Amino acid sequence: MKFDERFIDGETSATTCAVRIMQLEQEVERFRTANSSHVRLTDNDRICEYINQDNAWQCVFGTLNYSTGTHTIRLRLEKGSSDILMGICSRNRSPPGPLFYDKPTTHGWFTHGYTLTNGCGSFPGWPQVKETDILELTINCSEQSLTILNEKSRAQKSMQVNINAAPFPWSLLVLFDRKDSRVSLV
Repeated sequence: MKFDERFIDGETSATTCAVRIMQLEQEVERFRTANSSHVRLTDNDRICEYINQDNAWQCVFGTLNYSTGTHTIRLRLEKGSSDILMGICSRNRSPPGPLFYDKPTTHGWFTHGYTLTNGCGSFPGWPQVKETDILELTINCSEQSLTILNEKSRAQKSMQVNINAAPFPWSLLVLFDRKDSRVSLV
């Protein structure tokens, strides 16, 4: 890493501020994908959109790792309303294969109401989500739990994460299978 000397006045506090700004910029969640031909990332990787015609499951991960502390990620359902999963998976055990939602490392909630724990689904899990709803996904590493809150309806649900099935670090996970489905980080 190299700093432009014109912006450092020689005092420790200025250098410390520059480092803090760089750390804050690096700690902003963004999307990443393994198959960019099916998913388009826009807005500096803060919006993901399914663009393929085949309606096969596609996986989008977050760029940050979560191993300690509590973190809240705000997600907006921009377009689409049925088969979108928002949750986490283990970064070191990313869900392989075409059916990402049935792996033990996957935990989260589908927008149609299913809850997914250790890759196993149950219904009903929580109320359906509608377009433009903002969801707060809280990752609590200390308690090995997830909570999701719909800001509009105030519907909230929590789950424990089996650390043996999904060891740290965790990563944000969004799955979808419908053309034009779109989720953004708020």
